[in-house]
Amino acid sequence: MANGEPQDKILMSPALTGICNIVLTLAEKVRKDLLTRPANKPAHLVLVYWFAKAAKSYDAAILLWRNGYWQDAAMLGRTILEIALQAMYFRREPERFAAEFFAHETLQRNILFKDMAEHTESDEIRGEIQKFFSEQNLDPAAFKRQRNWWGNGSIWDLVEEIRKQNIYV
Repeated sequence: MANGEPQDKILMSPALTGICNIVLTLAEKVRKDLLTRPANKPAHLVLVYWFAKAAKSYDAAILLWRNGYWQDAAMLGRTILEIALQAMYFRREPERFAAEFFAHETLQRNILFKDMAEHTESDEIRGEIQKFFSEQNLDPAAFKRQRNWWGNGSIWDLVEEIRKQNIYV
């Protein structure tokens, strides 16, 4: 800025600054705690993954905000909101949903490999992907795209599912 004052001093109220500092402090405590208590169940692994993703997105949002990119910071807020909504829904049946989450992740990765094999000009890459599918006994033609681990709905559909089932934090 022309006056040289940091953006966070201009764009953040003292109350917002206080809240952001509390969240940063709590996130750092959770990070340290996770290092001493590794996840040992699939549901815990999903939750640790979401926490890490949300914490990194939060850190990035603060960095963007403080450097004057508040619109970009606000977009990361959507990522954090979606993670919170998924976690709310996940609470209903964590073990079942963990299996669905990992199955979706595997499917997405395999679809990525399939798309790479179809669009690469490298015979070596195409061959390695075909070899992988063969070794894993996978038929790429059978892969069906799915929008999210919870189904093909939008984030609003997930909100409606949470509302219908009275799943709140």
